[in-house]
Amino acid sequence: MEKIELHGSANEVYSKIAVLGLNNSHDAEQIITFLEYNNDLLCSDEKIEISVETPPSAPRMMDLVCMRKNLYVNLKTSTILIAALLLDIHITAGFAQLLIAMIGISNQAIVVFSEKNGEKCIIKETLRTHDKTGHPNILSRFHGECCNNNLNCKYRINDKCCCTPDKIKKIYNDLVFCNMFKKEGDFYKYQW
Repeated sequence: MEKIELHGSANEVYSKIAVLGLNNSHDAEQIITFLEYNNDLLCSDEKIEISVETPPSAPRMMDLVCMRKNLYVNLKTSTILIAALLLDIHITAGFAQLLIAMIGISNQAIVVFSEKNGEKCIIKETLRTHDKTGHPNILSRFHGECCNNNLNCKYRINDKCCCTPDKIKKIYNDLVFCNMFKKEGDFYKYQW
């Protein structure tokens, strides 16, 4: 899987990521911020580092501090794409074609994951596991509470989740059909 390694000022890095196939650098900033705060979605060889640089001030000048935010990003292209899909960020055909070419898929439709049908929730929770592997009981640790209140899912009633293991299994099987997961016994392994 192709990786993107960038470093420089935050604005430079966001602009370079946006060129891959996002509408603007604000979308890239949203993706990096999302991945920074959800770093459990990253694989062990992926990294986001943020540093702040304070330039020295001139002698006898009031200390007017202009800080510069620097970024180091080392991510798989697929991680950026998944974050964009989870955040409902529009990607251009160029980004989608890049990903399709990298993973060797040809003549297949681009898949849009459904927030309403619970796919985004299941993808997100599976990517949060240590080994990126899910099971139909993946939501049981939340004891019936909705774990992704920001998603508009048909299985959420108020703050309660009514997505059963059978429904989760169907969601996983749909994602297997899209080649996002591979079924291994009762488990579903993330493939991108």
